[in-house]
Amino acid sequence: GELDGVCQEPIYLDYLTETEEGNFIDVYDPNNRLDSMVRPAIAKRYKGWPLLLELAATQLLKNEYDITLEHVDNLPSDIQGFWIRRYKSIHDENTLKILHTVCLLPHPYPRKNLSSLAGISPSTLATVVNESALWDVLDYVEYEDKESKRLWDNCPYPKHASAKALVE
Repeated sequence: GELDGVCQEPIYLDYLTETEEGNFIDVYDPNNRLDSMVRPAIAKRYKGWPLLLELAATQLLKNEYDITLEHVDNLPSDIQGFWIRRYKSIHDENTLKILHTVCLLPHPYPRKNLSSLAGISPSTLATVVNESALWDVLDYVEYEDKESKRLWDNCPYPKHASAKALVE
């Protein structure tokens, strides 16, 4: 009740239109590696859901060779499938410790706190944060105000709330 009259009415997001889907994919594929057959297949499969379109585009663009319709067919059908696939690609025990720690924390913590929370040394953490597979699930939180940026700069946190479910 304390927030009555303070908060705005919630915004209900809808699926992207066909034009918006194309523009959305363009952001992730500026070099047009996803051709005129692949783009509509992604759009059809994920029906305008932005997070799935992002996950699909970023996953496909990791392919070093031509991207085909078969690659689209092999993508997971839901968000959890993407996170599970990304989680399973991490094999290093310390990387998994950091991922588990970050996903279980209620908010982002600076690196200096993460090593002690995860029970690994700062030098091991420095190695772990260079693992590209870790950043398929995590991202750095950006703070706009200077004080938060000073205190909490470079805090890893899950890319999306649904990724936290990996370890819960």
